Amino acid sequence: MTDENIEETIKQIMDEAKKDKENGVITVMTPEFKIEILRCAAELSKHSIWELLAYVKKHVVISD
Repeated sequence: MTDENIEETIKQIMDEAKKDKENGVITVMTPEFKIEILRCAAELSKHSIWELLAYVKKHVVISD
């Protein structure tokens, strides 16, 4: 994920949202939420899978 790809995707999301609004389409996720998910994915992609798995192992409770 490059910054250029992210910005292009954000533009696509906003264009799609504009078309949806014009056509009266109601979506489950807002364009802002989609963009935040995209930015989160970009941040996560900067880390190795092993770093992410180690974080989950240490900080995420799977069961009690």
